[in-house]
Parts: sequence; C-alpha cells; structure tokens
Amino acid sequence: MLLRSYRVISAAFLLVLSLHGSYAVAASKDPVLSEETARELAARYYNTQGEWAGKFTVLRFLKSRFETPVNDQVKVHFEYEWAFLQRSDKTGIDSRYFVFAHQLDGWKVVEMGPHLSGHP
Repeated sequence: MLLRSYRVISAAFLLVLSLHGSYAVAASKDPVLSEETARELAARYYNTQGEWAGKFTVLRFLKSRFETPVNDQVKVHFEYEWAFLQRSDKTGIDSRYFVFAHQLDGWKVVEMGPHLSGHP
C-alpha cells in the first residue's frame, strides 16, 4: 500500500511539474512587463548594481514610456527623482532607460542607460 501511495504522489508531482514547466515556457513567449514591476526592478537595479549604487537612491518615478517589446526584451524610459544617500536633502531629477529581459524565472534588468538617456 505504501509503495502504491508513493507512486500516486510521484505521478501527481510529475504532472504538476510538467504543467508548470509548460506554463513557464508559454509565458516566456509572450511576456508582459507591468509598469509596477518595471519601476520596482529599475529602482532595485539602480540602488544595488547601477553606477551610483550605494551613493544615490531613486526616491520616486515621475514619468515612464515603454517601447515595443522585441524578442522578450523591452526598453523602458524613466524620469525619476534621486537623492544622495548621505544627505537626503540633496535631490535631483534624471532620466534613463532600462532594458528588461524576460527569462523563465521572470523579468531582469540587463542594461541601464547613462545619465539623461531616458526619453519618457
């Protein structure tokens, strides 16, 4: 009885895994990047990996513009307010583009444009 239960559970697990895998592949063919996700990932990238990581932070996004996706990638232009981490009263406005790539485990920032590269 125990062996039979194990086989049923294993078969159910493989079915769920198979269905989930099919869903992930299908999702990667037609990805949709929401503005909320784009803002979250862009801010995280800017704050932790960008050229100003550890020195400046994104306070808020002011404008955005999405380009047409190409091959599971999309370029998004942002205008945002930044703050100097050591003096939060020192702020400014900048614009940059970010390139996002959709992979099986979700969206990733693969490129951040230079200062004033964004055109929202």
